[in-house]
Amino acid sequence: MNSENSTMTNTPNDRKKAVALARKTHHKKQLNENKRVDTYIKPETKAGLLRIKAHFSDVKNEGQAIDKALGLALESLDKMQQNPE
Repeated sequence: MNSENSTMTNTPNDRKKAVALARKTHHKKQLNENKRVDTYIKPETKAGLLRIKAHFSDVKNEGQAIDKALGLALESLDKMQQNPE
């Protein structure tokens, strides 16, 4: 038996418990590091998030796409304020 198999659980129920614990731990970490936003968006906004996700290799999900979109928007606003026409 290799080391990878020695850490695996024995029964399906043990596996479910291990997965649930891992998800709970991850969720708590996310709440400590990030703020949660639950919202409804327009279909075109959803399509835009998917475009951002496809364009930037570091964007792995819609939450990261929202962060990237807001970052780009704020960067654009800063440039507009620095160079008013």
